[in-house]
Amino acid sequence: MPDVTASVTVERLAFSYEDGMHNAESLLVDPGSDNLYIVTKPESGPAAVYRVAGTFGQAAEVARKVADLPVPKSTDRQTSAASAHPCGAGFLLRTYNTLYEFRIAPGAPFESAFAAAPVLLVVFANSASRAGRVLRPYVDLPAWSLTENGLLRTQ
Repeated sequence: MPDVTASVTVERLAFSYEDGMHNAESLLVDPGSDNLYIVTKPESGPAAVYRVAGTFGQAAEVARKVADLPVPKSTDRQTSAASAHPCGAGFLLRTYNTLYEFRIAPGAPFESAFAAAPVLLVVFANSASRAGRVLRPYVDLPAWSLTENGLLRTQ
């Protein structure tokens, strides 16, 4: 396969957490709004969810805590990826050894998914694998990257 070179435009969304720094690798985009949700990656115990308004190109935003999730559980490893359903019907959350789905009723607000009971979909046999860093979305959506300098959106 030949090498392919492409140019893309990115926009930066600077933000800070309302309660100090957090480790995070999981990012959700509400398909029905501009809201972005960051799922923390705690060393142990349940993850927290923070909301950031997707207002790119403006002043730095504040990520506000909206939920504590009931996972990862004591038998799970850290959170590593997330993907929102394109119709807003919930989201997937990956840890290094499990995959959960948070489902919501049709028409319910996306944010209600954070209060839903997670459904365990998969326990990965090789829990030492770091392959859990990538979770394919339900469908192809704009590319987002969570970096130490804020959120970057590829257009």
